Amino acid sequence: MNVKDKNGILKISIDENDKCVYHKALMEEEYILLNFESDILIPFAKGDYIDTEFGRFYIVHLEKPKFSKAGGYTYDQKFHSEWERWRNRILFYNRQSGFEKSWKMTHRPEVFLDIIVDNIMKAGFGEYAYAVDPELSEMKFIEFDSVNIIDGLTLIAEA
Repeated sequence: MNVKDKNGILKISIDENDKCVYHKALMEEEYILLNFESDILIPFAKGDYIDTEFGRFYIVHLEKPKFSKAGGYTYDQKFHSEWERWRNRILFYNRQSGFEKSWKMTHRPEVFLDIIVDNIMKAGFGEYAYAVDPELSEMKFIEFDSVNIIDGLTLIAEA
């Protein structure tokens, strides 16, 4: 497993072992846990990633390695799916006066989803599309108060 920095430069190659885990809980979390030992301290950073058969996974939270009695370090580093990085981004509404993190609106689902997709793109997470069931045309009131993108999606889904 090759760990690369955000610029695509190889940081370290890790051999997979039986302690490495792929975990997916629908609509909750998705990550790959790499468990390994190293003689040296590895300077992992948020944004480091691995490419797997399940897609690209990123470091979202840094885990501190444990110092072993043998003189090395034991790592249990999680690499999260791309969508989990959205938890670290506040959902903004772009008005003429600037970006607002607390806002409320009454509109149809596609207007809210346009705002979500715009936030994801502006955060540098790529381009996404959505589809809305044509029967969901009713306007809804939703209030956003400094929520991240994932929580914003949850508010839209609940409405």
